[in-house]
Amino acid sequence: MSNQVHMSASDRREALIAAAVRAIRNNGMLESSTRTVSAEAGVSTGLMHHYFDSYDDLMAAAFERVAAEDLQRAQELVDSLPTATERLDAIVSEFQPARDAWQFQWWMDAWSSSARHPAVRDIAAKLNSGWQGLLEQILRDGNESGEFVCADPRASAWRLLALLDGLTIQVVAQTDGPGREDVERWSHHMARVETGRA
Repeated sequence: MSNQVHMSASDRREALIAAAVRAIRNNGMLESSTRTVSAEAGVSTGLMHHYFDSYDDLMAAAFERVAAEDLQRAQELVDSLPTATERLDAIVSEFQPARDAWQFQWWMDAWSSSARHPAVRDIAAKLNSGWQGLLEQILRDGNESGEFVCADPRASAWRLLALLDGLTIQVVAQTDGPGREDVERWSHHMARVETGRA
């Protein structure tokens, strides 16, 4: 393509990931392709394959970029709060889908395509474990401080994560399902149940 410019290998790789993020945000992961990403990046599909062995690998890199940034923001939020109760409440509220829920749409696309895209599946599993680990640490901190009574922080963290994911899907994917306010209220209630505060 005539508008290709010279970049270092690392800069070109970053530019391709950024283009994939833009293309997938506009079209969705399932509707994007090598062609749409290469058009967004202004490069040939051959150049893309020079930096990524497959489109699957590029999708995984783009998904990891967005999802890891969300997890990092959540970690920074947790680190800024003094008590486990405040941290858990903040994470539950932070997890609720905004009007522009495109990041969570990526998670839905990743889950639904994971059987066909193993690189995306592996990244989703790694990041999902990161969210579970964040919740589990909050629960353990709450037990230690005496704020919580949680017999099995690991299991409780998985249950809370599954609840948050499932309810968020209902808000994002359904037009006649529960509203954001209901989901947030239910989520906070279950957080209190899991920590012996209900």
